[in-house]
Amino acid sequence: MFLITGCAHSGTRYIQEVLAKLGRDVGHETLGIDGVVAWQLAVSGPPYRSDYCTTRHGCGPHMDPENMEYFPILHQVRHPLRVITTFQHHEDYPDPTWPLICGHTTCGEREPPLRRAMKYWLEWTALADEQADGLTYRIENLPTRFKWFCEQLDLPYMPEKLAEIPRNTNSHLRGKPALTWANLRAENAELTDEIQEHAKRYGYEVDE
Repeated sequence: MFLITGCAHSGTRYIQEVLAKLGRDVGHETLGIDGVVAWQLAVSGPPYRSDYCTTRHGCGPHMDPENMEYFPILHQVRHPLRVITTFQHHEDYPDPTWPLICGHTTCGEREPPLRRAMKYWLEWTALADEQADGLTYRIENLPTRFKWFCEQLDLPYMPEKLAEIPRNTNSHLRGKPALTWANLRAENAELTDEIQEHAKRYGYEVDE
């Protein structure tokens, strides 16, 4: 059973639909026969999301990477500006995500939303890197890395399936003005520098 993890709002619903097109039973934040796509599983141990522990999704102890043997584990990463743009508005969504995040990072629930979203991308991607042991790909580059992706998960290589799924599946960007590096720097210049250096490791260009 394989695991794909990373930050929330990094295209996890999209990649779950890609996997379904390739004939794999993979759950989005719930266990499938073949695997699971879940941003919550970038970390191990409590605290868990209380709402998820009481529903069929259940990203709780029974799905913890410490208690399940996932192989392989892939880290899906998305450009920081896109994740941070949407995640600063996460209070708009009716699920108690922040207690989980703050329990595993230095994020504070009462921090300014933008600063908290910045810290989230930086720290959660680092945690996902540890889980994935180097098997990281950029969602923006999936078409060019699709053969590699299929090889890692022992999937049939059918690139035509990518064209059948809209790239904006479950997009949280609709109606939200895109942030720029200048916006992040105005919030916290030192943190912005850290984010840019981390983004470069994934191959992103961070010219302002």
